[in-house]
Amino acid sequence: MLCNTLDGILVNFDDTKNKGVKFDAAFYIDTLYDAVVNILCTGANAYVPRAKKNFYKFWWSEELDLLKQESIDSNKLWKAAGKPRSGPIFTKRQSSRLLYRKRLHDEQKAEIYSYSNDLHEALLN
Repeated sequence: MLCNTLDGILVNFDDTKNKGVKFDAAFYIDTLYDAVVNILCTGANAYVPRAKKNFYKFWWSEELDLLKQESIDSNKLWKAAGKPRSGPIFTKRQSSRLLYRKRLHDEQKAEIYSYSNDLHEALLN
């Protein structure tokens, strides 16, 4: 299907060229480019599977959701308080951010080690 559509563009170009018709090269190149992009987008929409944003983050957990939300909430409170550089609001923001980032980093590392170990075991079998 996609091949036939691309062939149609080339046939149209050959017909124009063989008839000896003078044409604006810049306009024809833009038209050809738009047609190719349209064909490729149509093909991608028809045949390339779509996945949710977090589909490939199988290691993401409910705990990370909660830590992320806590970090966002403490950051909003910190901004609303005028972005203080010390005090309990600042301390809460910093501890929330550090805890979230540490758990995120730990989970990402665990994914790499888990994948490597699983692959190693599969190769041994």
